[in-house]
Amino acid sequence: MASDFLDGIDEAFQKLMQLNGSSKRNGNSMSRSSEARITTEIVQRLHKLSTTQKEEVLKFIASLEQHKVD
Repeated sequence: MASDFLDGIDEAFQKLMQLNGSSKRNGNSMSRSSEARITTEIVQRLHKLSTTQKEEVLKFIASLEQHKVD
């Protein structure tokens, strides 16, 4: 379950990055230090959550895609 969850988080995160023009495909990599720090902090905090909490986070990330403001 944890592996499936992390795969889902990665897919949702990549979609968000593409929508915001920050994916490798758009020519912008995640090598900027501020983005790397944020990503590291998110991953570290995810490891501390229960499976139920991780599922809630995934649902929240998915909802962000539906409520994206341009």
